[in-house]
Amino acid sequence: MTAPFILILLLAPFFAQAEDGLSSRLEVDWHKGVFSLRVEAPIDRSGPNAATAESAARHSAENGLPSLFLRELGPIVVESNATVEDLLRQNRDSKAAEFARDPLAVHAAQTESDEMTAYRFASLAGALDGENAVGRRVYTRNSDDQRSIEILFEYNLHAVLKRLLGIQGAVDPEARPRPVGKNLVWTPSAAWTGLVIHATEPLPVHGERGREPARPCGFPAVYDSDMSPVIMRSMVKPERLAAWGVAAYTSEADAAASMQRVGPAPFRSYAVGVFGRYRSDLKIPKEDARKLLASESARRALSEGRVLIITR
Repeated sequence: MTAPFILILLLAPFFAQAEDGLSSRLEVDWHKGVFSLRVEAPIDRSGPNAATAESAARHSAENGLPSLFLRELGPIVVESNATVEDLLRQNRDSKAAEFARDPLAVHAAQTESDEMTAYRFASLAGALDGENAVGRRVYTRNSDDQRSIEILFEYNLHAVLKRLLGIQGAVDPEARPRPVGKNLVWTPSAAWTGLVIHATEPLPVHGERGREPARPCGFPAVYDSDMSPVIMRSMVKPERLAAWGVAAYTSEADAAASMQRVGPAPFRSYAVGVFGRYRSDLKIPKEDARKLLASESARRALSEGRVLIITR
């Protein structure tokens, strides 16, 4: 039996299509940094006891939640080069390569390895109570036609994605953030309280031809036009990263209602390019970056994730 086939068998329960007629729908609110997952299970009305049938449907929906959670979150972009599915696949590919070199050693550790990736990530679906909660149950109700049970869950997007990075090994929960880079060349500056980036039009793609719109992601990075980092995930305080990520997204129409994120005196810039496999990292003019990073208050604001990206 080949290594990839073994891995597929071990992880199949987490990526399988939902059984028993379960259906789900995911909606992401990039402005609020939350996503909602609606799970629906049919009620078998063929028996004599309606209450028992409804209870069985609720249990079916709850039991199917972890696999639906994995399936629905797969396409979400975590960072410019990886979706949730990409990160989980990277771990499986790594284990397949290790298996080819030393099958006995890898097989002995395989159960623990799987628990560290797909199983532990799927278990976040049920983290709805206590200090480690990343979501909540909004409601459980019968559908309008009484044929199914509907359960709506809401999760903190950034808390879930940060936990995924920790499970996958890309984030050390104990590590201190990197300092935001300081501009060592004297530049006129001010006490800015955050950063607003206008990215409403398709932008040049770094290193490629053509223009594409910026795509929202869990943890975007911002660079200057020379590709020196202005702010990225590793520079944001861990508690802020889990609470609201590196940046919030909004539209031009809703921008005024989103300004609390960046305070009363934000620095404003216009994106001049996009970067990354999923076009989610932004470039701003080098001169803007120099002015911004010359401000101590602005550097502090960046480390708190006080960044607002305005898209269409």
